[in-house]
Amino acid sequence: MQAMRPFLRRPHALLPSALHAKQGRIQTETQARRSLHLAPPFLLDDYTPRHMTLSAADAARKRSRAYAHLRNCNLCPRLCGVNRYETTGMCLIGDKAKVNVVAPHFGEEPCVQGHHGSGSVFFSMCNLRCVFCQNHDIAHTRNGQDLTPEELGDWYVPRM
Repeated sequence: MQAMRPFLRRPHALLPSALHAKQGRIQTETQARRSLHLAPPFLLDDYTPRHMTLSAADAARKRSRAYAHLRNCNLCPRLCGVNRYETTGMCLIGDKAKVNVVAPHFGEEPCVQGHHGSGSVFFSMCNLRCVFCQNHDIAHTRNGQDLTPEELGDWYVPRM
């Protein structure tokens, strides 16, 4: 048993140098696989987002339908039905969103993130209270900026 103790404490010391080199190569390959991958240009160069193909009338119709949800709120599973222009529901949010963080996000598949990242928007005052919420410190506080839908849209898509 005494002979095995040094081996158990420091197995790397007994490995031949060729095996050390192989381990280094494996670590380098793993790091290369984990590095940031951007989408190839041919996937994105001729891409036009769908909202850019809408006519002005179709875009106005979509905005009108979206604003109707604020008059009879059904935006979360609680379905409180309040008019968010006049009062707040359980989430305590009115006609403006409480946005805590807006930032680019590069952790998605290349076709989703494009060249500039997919973007992340974290809202405050979530009323779902999920037991395993990974964003509890952001989502369950009243921190952040009050943004109108137009201001929030400007963060998502720059006006052209």
